[in-house]
Amino acid sequence: MWQVQKSSLFKRQLLSFAKNYKDRAGIEVAERFLDSAEAAIAFVADKPLACALYLGTINHETLKDIEFRKWPLSSFPYSIYFRIVGDSVIKLEALYAHRMDTEKILNNP
Repeated sequence: MWQVQKSSLFKRQLLSFAKNYKDRAGIEVAERFLDSAEAAIAFVADKPLACALYLGTINHETLKDIEFRKWPLSSFPYSIYFRIVGDSVIKLEALYAHRMDTEKILNNP
């Protein structure tokens, strides 16, 4: 059984993006975003090795030795970036939208 831990950055981003959806599109869209995030987190917790490896950090000096994986949120332009720590922990590191600089986000929690 995997233990899921959310980084401070992940928590801040999740709340910020949900608030942004609420402010711009209403509570229903914000709730759909959070439901999509919960479903993605559940999938990651159940099948972390089924998630794609993220190779975008391979040329980044401080991140190149960390194996990140990613899983997309359904119906929203975000993916969850995470790493597996040891044999039992999944560390949710960040949410990424296509317009963001992923390497910078992962390197500055």
